[in-house]
Amino acid sequence: MTTASTSAVLAQTTQAQFDAWVQEVYTNLVTNCGLTQANDTGQAAVPFAGALPTGTGVANATGYYVFTFNDSLAEGSLSTTALTSGGSGYTSTSYTGITVTGVTSGATSARASLTVTGGVAGNLTITTAGSGYVVGEKLTVTGIGAGTGANWTAAALSSGAPVIFRLDFGAGSATTSPQVWITLGAGTNGAGTIAGTAGTSRMTQVAAFNGSAPNSTSAAYNSRYVYNSTYGYLGIAFKLGAQGSAAGAAGGLIIFRTCDTNGNATSNAVCMICNSTTTTAVNTASAGAMQCMSYNSGAGSTVYPTLSAAASIAWTANGATTQFMFGLTATIENSIAFIQPIYTIDPSIRFSAFNGLGLQNDFPIGNTASYAMIGSTALTFISVGGPFGNSIGEFAAQAYTGNTFCMLWQ
Repeated sequence: MTTASTSAVLAQTTQAQFDAWVQEVYTNLVTNCGLTQANDTGQAAVPFAGALPTGTGVANATGYYVFTFNDSLAEGSLSTTALTSGGSGYTSTSYTGITVTGVTSGATSARASLTVTGGVAGNLTITTAGSGYVVGEKLTVTGIGAGTGANWTAAALSSGAPVIFRLDFGAGSATTSPQVWITLGAGTNGAGTIAGTAGTSRMTQVAAFNGSAPNSTSAAYNSRYVYNSTYGYLGIAFKLGAQGSAAGAAGGLIIFRTCDTNGNATSNAVCMICNSTTTTAVNTASAGAMQCMSYNSGAGSTVYPTLSAAASIAWTANGATTQFMFGLTATIENSIAFIQPIYTIDPSIRFSAFNGLGLQNDFPIGNTASYAMIGSTALTFISVGGPFGNSIGEFAAQAYTGNTFCMLWQ
């Protein structure tokens, strides 16, 4: 299954309420949609049981999960960088040529050397990089004798286009207001830290949700989740109607790969759109800020554009205007609605085959439709209003409230 929908309340006045909405996100991404949780240590338990936040902001987040893409473009060779280890009771000696298996990917082509001292397995040194591994996955080795507790993580790849990100859960403008922060890159230290330098070799940590109190703590709001490993696409539209208008979500997250002229996913870059350019949410008129991490000079080599309120909202084809393209308020002609594409940058300027913008009057929220945005293959999209967490249900600094984001839905 690659899509999932829920209808549930959003509240954060008790531990149980906090746990419930975070667990909803986890369950729908991993169990229902097939995204992979990374093997990093330090993550919250499953099901989620994070202490109720006693302070606001990312510094007071009380739990996190790390997730990794498992699509074919994410697969690559293991880095020669030593990987995390542990355990006890192993035969103390030096091993060479041991087989390294990826638990998620099933890859077995890498070989490594390992020294066990005092029964404790040391770091793996990769001697044959292999192929087909996923960053952040758990690794196992064979041929090192009896023992328990060794836990190696594929912290980095030397090839491929890996995507790994961390979601921190906590409180926004008040301790009772849910918030999520995201950090996205191409590697990890195996203990929850996304590798790289913010704005250069990984994306800058930013707020993904509005961070304000929902309209109601008793009404049930719809959420939409999608993860498609064929196109390298992740989408969350969380609690539609929870902020301001019926089109305003509590927050959302769109992570997707660039594409070629035939609409196929490419390894040029991975792009992300969410609420803010900082860890402080934009609560009233979120621009839907974009960051694009290029792979042109290696995994996580450069991030575009320069993260700013002006540059990061320029992903819409009509820019930061107050209207839909050409000022249209209706687009249906011969029973067909017009959907406009969005821009990406890697640093080449491209259109995305996996996202679009429409008008709510033409494409009502919750409806699905089939379009070929780029190329000849039609994809299914769902209308999700303004999923980036603002009170008017909009994006790209547009004051006109008739727009809707068209999220991949297959």
